[in-house]
Amino acid sequence: MNETAGELVFDEAARLYVKYLPVVQEMERAFDQAVDKFLWDVREAINNRSAPLQVAFEKTPKYLSWYLVGTKDVRQDVHVPYLWFEYRKPEIVSPGQLEVTVAIEKEAKPLRPKVETALRQIVLPSTCERQDEAAYGAIATYIISYGKSARPVEDVAEALWAILSAIEPVRMD
Repeated sequence: MNETAGELVFDEAARLYVKYLPVVQEMERAFDQAVDKFLWDVREAINNRSAPLQVAFEKTPKYLSWYLVGTKDVRQDVHVPYLWFEYRKPEIVSPGQLEVTVAIEKEAKPLRPKVETALRQIVLPSTCERQDEAAYGAIATYIISYGKSARPVEDVAEALWAILSAIEPVRMD
């Protein structure tokens, strides 16, 4: 904002933003719906592979965490390793990448060596690459690339299933 001759003058970007705010908001809603549908479809594809286990989830305004549970498991009663990711990152749509991180709760810290061992033993699909360093001090971070895939839901589900099925047996009751 600039001050000229006693008036407040807004730059072109601010004026365009206000002018097109309804369009911007509609595009944000469309983006959110498209990502939600994609992730729901991925979750369903994993559930089809993992029966009788199912993907349970916890959601915050910024993060989504997934973990496998049986029908009687309740997250608060069982400490399990889980995946988390920022589910509103533009990279999910373009270029078509999902960054997922494996973590455990502080109370389950003794499980970390078992989780690390399980993750070293999995064979990842070619669409999934483990990063050299895990995000935010977690156990491992993976990038799943599906932007040029003819079957993005299946590719992401395959990679996440490989990771989830490796860490699922490691739990603290």
